[in-house]
Amino acid sequence: MKSLAILFYSLIGINLYSAEIRTPDYIKYKGQTLTISNSPMELYFELYPELVPKPDIFWIHTNKNYSAVYELKDSVLYLIEINIERLTNDSSYNKVNVISEIFEGQSRVEMDWLSTILIIEPESFQKGKYEIIHFDKGKLRSTKMAKLKQVKKLKHNLFEEFTHTDEFLQIKKQHSDWTNESIEQIVVRDKILEYSSQIDNNKTPHNTK
Repeated sequence: MKSLAILFYSLIGINLYSAEIRTPDYIKYKGQTLTISNSPMELYFELYPELVPKPDIFWIHTNKNYSAVYELKDSVLYLIEINIERLTNDSSYNKVNVISEIFEGQSRVEMDWLSTILIIEPESFQKGKYEIIHFDKGKLRSTKMAKLKQVKKLKHNLFEEFTHTDEFLQIKKQHSDWTNESIEQIVVRDKILEYSSQIDNNKTPHNTK
């Protein structure tokens, strides 16, 4: 049975597993730099944890200590920046792009190893509208404008598919007394877009096999 604290926070919409400051990623698209809801490079760094960017200052209550920038150009998805905070000689912090350090001198990486869905938040689009972009192996497959209700439905459908995976069974084992609805609302939440993405390991730039 859930503790009263868990029940309380779930009712008021606070996620105990992600009660943190969100460091967003961005995409250059249609002549603008726009905020996206998910962080596709998290999958890559799970695959290669030794490559996780290491800033000079770590924020404890944030989902990650870097911000990635992507670009959609000629129907192809690229990674163009990985920004972290670096200490300067005058003891201040500056944003530094370290993509060339992580990807061995490259300043632009074609993401032909990633199949995912990016959700662009509505700050620079029509009021209240999101844009859902589907990529298959780094190539643009489809785009769709959506209201918040439709985005929530998409995430729920992805979660339903996720419940059939081994990864979900591991989460379920850790929270055996929780319903699937509780896991969806409290544990998974926005991370469902990462959980439902796929990486072709053989195509990744750091694959040495």
